[in-house]
Amino acid sequence: MHRNPETCDEQAVAWWPAPAASLRPDRRAKGRGWLAALACLILAPALVSQQPLGATFRTQASTASRGALVSARGTLVARFDLDDCVGWGATTSTPNRRVVRGATVQLEDKNGASPETWTLVVYGEDPAAPGFPATGTPLRVAGPFSTGQRPTGLARWTETLVLPAPLEVPADRDLFVGVVLAAAPTWPSDGLAVQCVLGAPSQWPIYDQPGTAPIQHGSYGLAIDANGQRFYNSTRQLLIDLLTDAPGGSCTAITNQPSYPLGSTAPGSGGYLSAAHPDATTPARQAGRADTPGFALLDPALPNGTPVFFLLDIGAFGTEQPLAAFVPGSVGVSCLKPPSTLVASLGFAANGTAAIQVPLNTGQRTWLRGLPLLYQGVALTNGTLLRASPCLRQVL
Repeated sequence: MHRNPETCDEQAVAWWPAPAASLRPDRRAKGRGWLAALACLILAPALVSQQPLGATFRTQASTASRGALVSARGTLVARFDLDDCVGWGATTSTPNRRVVRGATVQLEDKNGASPETWTLVVYGEDPAAPGFPATGTPLRVAGPFSTGQRPTGLARWTETLVLPAPLEVPADRDLFVGVVLAAAPTWPSDGLAVQCVLGAPSQWPIYDQPGTAPIQHGSYGLAIDANGQRFYNSTRQLLIDLLTDAPGGSCTAITNQPSYPLGSTAPGSGGYLSAAHPDATTPARQAGRADTPGFALLDPALPNGTPVFFLLDIGAFGTEQPLAAFVPGSVGVSCLKPPSTLVASLGFAANGTAAIQVPLNTGQRTWLRGLPLLYQGVALTNGTLLRASPCLRQVL
């Protein structure tokens, strides 16, 4: 595996050792629908590996946090929720599995002059405690790593960890990526932390407040203390992303919240807070909010101008069907329900991104509260090959 932090030299290292209103895949969905129509257009190949899933697309850190650990040793964990995103990393021939190629972690050291250590760990979901990591059986452990010597003062950077061989993980449960932090006895004067987006007002001016749709356990970030106790922090998303061999994707929301200016211009904010739970209905959670929902396909393999079909569905995800079964050499899966899926729009890639918005009028905002919108983007490369994003859920 390669460790490639933005501000460090590359070096080789070894990588070794659900909620009540669940919208998990509907295993009964069958048929081909839009896929058969697209396959009629087709006859093979452009691949790029180690692509971000899209969890940190168009996000802005509120702060760097150690959560409830404060100065103690422990692990900060990001949850990748099956109810929000399916069909990612689907490049394995093994049924019901996903392929992880690595991860990116946005870190902050309060004083770069004093080197810190950290370890990365990947967990599956605890079958006895939905929404919590199975801490007793980690899927992989990497590290410990040293942050190295940096200039005195605050240091922020992104670590990129790439596996030399794929890690296959179950596709039917949540996935968790944790960062083990050493004790920081002089925190907050010194110590290592993970950058995060907060979901509510605090002492930090930047935050991204989601709408009224519920979030499992109220947050996408949790902590594990030195005794193995697992507990969720206040509403937040840790800025950790997965790397896969397939295109990524993100829900988006154009929002006028002053606390999150990144979201005010198209394609809007990304991540799992307002983007997955926009304040888009009437009455709004925050007075004056009228978010515009949307979606972005993320694929650096796409040449500018590549056509992208945007698919829209509602309700539960569909059964995953490999696109290569319909168009050999294609990447990704169909993961919406063919009978109810619409081709909502046609867009074109620019700099590895293609995005759409779903404008809502005043009347629609009054009766769409709680509606789960499902998105997928499918690119047609060279007129011959399909490359599909994951399917993502956005609850209004």
